[in-house]
Amino acid sequence: MLTSYLTLMHAAEENGRPCPKLDVIQTQELIALLMNPPAFEEPALYELLRDRVESAPSEASQIKRSFLEAVVDEKIFCPLIGKDCASDLLAEMNK
Repeated sequence: MLTSYLTLMHAAEENGRPCPKLDVIQTQELIALLMNPPAFEEPALYELLRDRVESAPSEASQIKRSFLEAVVDEKIFCPLIGKDCASDLLAEMNK
C-alpha cells in the first residue's frame, strides 16, 4: 500500500495534478501498517494519516476517527501514534 500510494503521489505531482486522498481500503491498510510499522517508514506513515485521509465526512475519515478515538481511549496501542498525538489529530479533524 505504502509503495503504490507514494508512487501515485509522485506521479501526480510530476504531472501537476493533486494526489487523491486515501480511499477506505488504503486507510484500513495504512492503519494496519501504523500498528506494525516497517522499519524507516514511520514518518511517511504518519504523514499519510495526518495529510492524506479526508477530514470531511467520508467513510475513510470515519475509519481514521475511530482509530484515533481508540488510541485516545487506550483501547488499542499504536507505537507511532500516542494518546496526545491522536488527540491533536482528532482536534484537527474537528476544525
